[in-house]
Amino acid sequence: MVVSDKYKCIFIRIPKNASTSVEDLFNVADPGSVPSNHRPPYGHELASEIREKVGEEKWNEYFKFAFFRNPYDRFVSHYRYNVDFYWPDTERLWWLLTPEKNLYRRKDKVIDKRCFADFHVYDKSWSRPHGAYQQMDWLNEKDVYIANMDNIEKEWDFICYNIGLKAKLPVSNTTPKDGYKLDDDAKKLVEMYYAEDFEYYERLCKTTT
Repeated sequence: MVVSDKYKCIFIRIPKNASTSVEDLFNVADPGSVPSNHRPPYGHELASEIREKVGEEKWNEYFKFAFFRNPYDRFVSHYRYNVDFYWPDTERLWWLLTPEKNLYRRKDKVIDKRCFADFHVYDKSWSRPHGAYQQMDWLNEKDVYIANMDNIEKEWDFICYNIGLKAKLPVSNTTPKDGYKLDDDAKKLVEMYYAEDFEYYERLCKTTT
């Protein structure tokens, strides 16, 4: 999360949704803002958790926002980011990993149903907060402005207008797809397990295009 008293705003950091870019900007624009930290959930608290931490007065007064992403694109980006990690010292995760202690991946960079299943178990059970994997899981409070990443420049201008900030959003911690793509089976699984995200994304696109 990012909580800026200077700009009276709260940013809900959904993983792989411009979260590092926004945090990097506020580290410069408002060094006194509350940034993420290096302990789980690494600044990716749910909206309800942030509300509890900051208190009702600040939560109700501040402009609250988050970015929302095409669920296919977010899954591929999130998968691509995590397949580079190794866990040689985390024995309780070994049952899920390859002998090299990383997540299974295909040499042709196609994300198939095994890739999906392994990553989904990892993301839901190991990542923090536990159980959160759909973008909608982070947005479990009302009155949060949800910006469509398909129109990120226009959305960022709107956010800046509401909080009185004049700054261009940097591009930080991006994860290139590097040729990774979902096959048909994996697409069906993404559609099944991320159904709430697809439903909301469809509504969001209708209101922001």
